[in-house]
Amino acid sequence: MTEPTKDDAPGWQGETVLISGLSVADATQQELVDWLSSQRNPAKPLLAYALHVGGLVALRENDKYRKTMDKASVIYADGIGPVLLGRSRGGRLGRSATTDIAPELLRRWAREGEPPRIALLGGPPGLASAAGHALSDKGLGKTVYAESGFQANYDVALASIKTATPDVLFVGMGAPREMEWCENHYLQLPDCVVITCGGWFGFLTGKERRAPRWVQRAGGEWVWRLAQSPSRLFGRYFKGLLVLGHELVKRTS
Repeated sequence: MTEPTKDDAPGWQGETVLISGLSVADATQQELVDWLSSQRNPAKPLLAYALHVGGLVALRENDKYRKTMDKASVIYADGIGPVLLGRSRGGRLGRSATTDIAPELLRRWAREGEPPRIALLGGPPGLASAAGHALSDKGLGKTVYAESGFQANYDVALASIKTATPDVLFVGMGAPREMEWCENHYLQLPDCVVITCGGWFGFLTGKERRAPRWVQRAGGEWVWRLAQSPSRLFGRYFKGLLVLGHELVKRTS
């Protein structure tokens, strides 16, 4: 199997800013949604990856993950940490949370034409299906495939996803696993927009609550999430703060 490269798929043509060695879209959330909405029915799978605090940590610990991220069609800053690093390097980018981008993209497609066909893969049994029902109930599209991300072999799942001909495939396995999964199965993916989405399915089903808007605007959503899942997130955010501090100091020294 040949490895996927940026030449295999349409790629972001706008301005970028270098964050931890990766070219990240120097764009607002609206600009990203505008671009993604124009990419419906791509000739090859289009890989959209978020860079957040967990990704900053993984980049320092896992060289393979860096190479995987570099093969994305577009990387966007999902989190206050990458945004601060990008702006310290002269960028104008804002925070582009997948939990905001994904529904807005679906809403845009639904307004402009046929309701988008949605495939979801990830989470424990039942979560992706419940998330798909939530999207359908909101009028954001038609869920054509939904299955757990915990599978010993993905051949049947990939064949089913391809047969379902989705406009978008959401892969919610957590970073870096979801990005590595996309790379490993790139040649079996349908020709659609593929968005890795971490724990978004949990937000859709109400298993996890988002911070109030004022907390999001203040850049404090990570504190809100930490308060909900301290045992799961403390280590990630502690390491992330260390990496962020190191990168900012390195930039100013």
